[in-house]
Amino acid sequence: KYDEIIIFNQYATENGFNNSVINALIKRNFKGKITSKALELGFGKSQALEDSLKEQKMDVNSFIESLRNE
Repeated sequence: KYDEIIIFNQYATENGFNNSVINALIKRNFKGKITSKALELGFGKSQALEDSLKEQKMDVNSFIESLRNE
């Protein structure tokens, strides 16, 4: 039904919710493109969430820009 699914999760790490969704899609034989973006594991330069999101290009504006550049 869908050609592409985008998973954008600002509040979890790569190994969390996103991987669970991807695994569920694979088990259901999803054949489309999966784009997944979540926070990287580890510590950033800043403890403030907003700064960390910008640092990892996970703020909404950066994510939209990355989709436009695909």
